[in-house]
Amino acid sequence: MPQSVDSRSTLMQRLENQVTLYPARPFLLALDGRSGAGKTTLAGQLADFLKAAGFQTATFHLEDTYQGWWGLSQAVSAWEKNSAELKAGGQLTFTGWDWETSRPTGPHIRAVLPRSVLIIEGVGASAGSVDFSCWVEAPTLTRKHRALTRDGETYRPWWNTWAEQEEELLAQRRLDQKVDLVFFNEGEVTLQSK
Repeated sequence: MPQSVDSRSTLMQRLENQVTLYPARPFLLALDGRSGAGKTTLAGQLADFLKAAGFQTATFHLEDTYQGWWGLSQAVSAWEKNSAELKAGGQLTFTGWDWETSRPTGPHIRAVLPRSVLIIEGVGASAGSVDFSCWVEAPTLTRKHRALTRDGETYRPWWNTWAEQEEELLAQRRLDQKVDLVFFNEGEVTLQSK
């Protein structure tokens, strides 16, 4: 049973303590969860906190690598390979996706500095070889409302298609059960850690 943590500041302190353990290479922090759970917002808050604590940070959005509305599984597999290369001192190399033209872009190469924190946010982020992972959870109706408010009518016809891929990914990999921390992102802040 996960241990309960009751404040955002506790999460921030735990991350700060973890980050200091990896001074010679980038610290890879994954924020995973279904669409609309609040991963991008949390990534921004964590980046601000870590920058204020003196850490160089960058954020990588897995959404930029999903090859269209049917591309979740392919992007997660590519991220697994990329994360291993990053941990070995390599660069982040990925094929992007232009959502407006529905075409692949790149390849893109992004250097990640040693002694920095790379926040990877998106569905499937914790599938990679990361140093710390957090699952962001929210109820389905809340997530759908957030996602459609954020992305508008463009997303509405694809919500079920994407949700089916998320469920398939979870059924195969149980990512939500393998993370270091679960963040319940509705109403009052509730955190659980292993």
